[in-house]
Amino acid sequence: MEELEKLSKKLIKIQKETEKKEKEKIEASNAAEILMELSTSQTKARLYLNLRTGGGGF
Repeated sequence: MEELEKLSKKLIKIQKETEKKEKEKIEASNAAEILMELSTSQTKARLYLNLRTGGGGF
């Protein structure tokens, strides 16, 4: 019976670690998506300024 309790505790610990890793993956994915959106916005802003100023304003 004691062995079963140990295994149960081990399983719960593994499940919590797995949930934590999944949450970290989601957060990293969200951060990457936000960075891509920012990069796209910066590129659009540069292109707009380039068109407005008529030249290489980088």
